[in-house]
Amino acid sequence: MAGPPIKTSQGDKKEKKSKKNDNEPPLTAVERLQALNLVSRIASEWNNHLGISDRTLAEFVIDLAERRIKSFLKEQFAKEGGILYRISLTDGDGGGSAKIRVSVVSTEIERHVDTISAFRTDLITNGAGDSIPPTFAARILRIVCEMSPRMERLMRKMEEKKAIEEKEI
Repeated sequence: MAGPPIKTSQGDKKEKKSKKNDNEPPLTAVERLQALNLVSRIASEWNNHLGISDRTLAEFVIDLAERRIKSFLKEQFAKEGGILYRISLTDGDGGGSAKIRVSVVSTEIERHVDTISAFRTDLITNGAGDSIPPTFAARILRIVCEMSPRMERLMRKMEEKKAIEEKEI
């Protein structure tokens, strides 16, 4: 299972950590519990499909999936012409209490072959598994998209940003 390490320098890691802390408030207690539940779920899925039960690996896979989902959202939701551009991710009047419709995004991610292939390549390249079926990669992306508190925050932030831009136009 050994593979090439992720190529980053120590300076890059410090910058990324401080950047995350500056832009986002820390997870609430409920969000931390959701994140722990997600780690457990991914570890369980990984064990069921590949026979590897490792929470650190699950955290790594979640990080890769969140990056890929974020990239997908930037391409398909934030940019005009994307498959999700005309869809509102909130139900209700768009206020702060509106619930994010994560299932809309997770369904589109599961159908987007390029995103699944890129995620699968990320996993294989970084040594997370030798043979990962596309259906399993899609399932992991969907689970992370639906359960990650960070993804819900990101979608809410993107929805708010798009609403502000539309009001300006």
